[in-house]
Amino acid sequence: MILENPLQARYRTVAVRKGGMANVFLSESMVRDDKTPFPRRVAIKQIRPELGKSDYLSELFFREGLTSLGVGTHPNIIKTYSAHHRSKELPFFILEYGDLNFRDFLVGSRPDVSDLIACFIGLCYGLDYLSHRFKNFVHADIKPENIIVVGGIAKIADFGLASFKMVAAQKMNGPAGTPLYLAPEVCLGESPTMQSDIYSFGCVMFEAFLGNQLAGATTVSNINELKQLQAAGQLYPLTTLSRLKFPPLERVISSCLYRDPAGRYANFGEVASDLASILRHSYGKETVKPDAQEPTSIEFYNICNGLFNLGYFADTISRIESNPELTNGSDRNLFLILKAKANERYGNNEECLKILHEEIEVTTLSLFEGAYRNFELAKAYFRRNELIRAEHYARMATNITQPYPDANALHSAILFALERNTEALSAAAQAWEKSGRLNYGINYIQLMIIMETDDYRHAIAIAITLQKKYPSSFEPFLILADIYFAGLERGDHSQKDDDSLIPGMKQLLAEAKLRHAPEIEIKQRLEKLNRYDT
Repeated sequence: MILENPLQARYRTVAVRKGGMANVFLSESMVRDDKTPFPRRVAIKQIRPELGKSDYLSELFFREGLTSLGVGTHPNIIKTYSAHHRSKELPFFILEYGDLNFRDFLVGSRPDVSDLIACFIGLCYGLDYLSHRFKNFVHADIKPENIIVVGGIAKIADFGLASFKMVAAQKMNGPAGTPLYLAPEVCLGESPTMQSDIYSFGCVMFEAFLGNQLAGATTVSNINELKQLQAAGQLYPLTTLSRLKFPPLERVISSCLYRDPAGRYANFGEVASDLASILRHSYGKETVKPDAQEPTSIEFYNICNGLFNLGYFADTISRIESNPELTNGSDRNLFLILKAKANERYGNNEECLKILHEEIEVTTLSLFEGAYRNFELAKAYFRRNELIRAEHYARMATNITQPYPDANALHSAILFALERNTEALSAAAQAWEKSGRLNYGINYIQLMIIMETDDYRHAIAIAITLQKKYPSSFEPFLILADIYFAGLERGDHSQKDDDSLIPGMKQLLAEAKLRHAPEIEIKQRLEKLNRYDT
């Protein structure tokens, strides 16, 4: 299956990394202007299509987004700029660009011992910061692949198990995490803790400083056998550490890998302190513990907007209200509109209208902010079934110099509800033409079918365009079948007499099924098709 970059209109894919749960598109902006809210190079992480149908795994991915957007900005943690989840598309996060994981860094850069110690000190600072920011924080999957090196700085990444550690262990019928780096007690079924994270961290140090990956692991083919060896403390024999011929470092690693959790370091701050002491006394180098950095106003807006996009509406509202220093500045109107949106989606329509009508200073709105406000007012009144008011604000939202396809699509829906179908079709066409997005193309075709227009060739051309643009989506195949159904139902004899039409429609439904279309959607169309086939 072809992998699609979800931001392919603006970002060119440099490389794709396939993970156990998600694909990561290392991407570079193709748009040379100052309007994009993200850096020129980003990593776009999207749940794998075959896993997106699982409610549990989707929830796990969403929870990772919630955690990632809440970690703040620290030099030793990969930044999460925002998150998106459009209708009928897979969710994705926009992350700091990093094309080198820690394992690749070790092989390619061959850092000396002092540089490695400095890397591990930085990672400790990042993990210590997380433990203070979140009560009882546990990463639960520390390993070389989840450490990204950016400009020589090692950064913690991948919070897929951090928020769901106990549920993950139960649902996955065993310990969650990577067996090579699991603490013995976790292999035996106990819940992960900070001490198990410290053990995993010790495994990574063991591997990095000794220059090989686990003496006993290469001969183990069965995961259960691997876990048994880990539980018995046989994967990382502490006697091997003597090969380092560096007693202070040996003591730090062995204190991380102590089989009894009570014998390990109490926290990552202690690990950092001992490693910093080694760096100072053995190499004459000092380290400075970095402070977490405050995001800029627009960075904070993107974080809040990411929470909204993932459906965390209450979190969006509370996050905006918790930081008045950032939300009451030059971007105040954007935050107020986002807060209004979150209230509307959270079911508090009255609060949404109050914010949009009373709290926003209309005279200070930019052209885009004005259209954005009118769009949200149109949605709020549409939800209240006040269609005349809704149409008024939707029309105002479309009167913007820059294309705003969302407003056109909403205007189309309102006009259709008002039975102004010709205008609705025109607005739907504009939404599709301005965006090229899947849902707007589908909506436009559906309106053409409902209104029984004669422009079926145009509808077919759009459906084929959608197939090419979204090859992993079932929607274009279903809508193309629906176009042919509409032709048959209106008595298009040229179609009915085409011997290849019925087999072709069956093939379309088979392709939709391969792409995980709902069974009921396939069944209904097959039943209809069988009536024409007899």
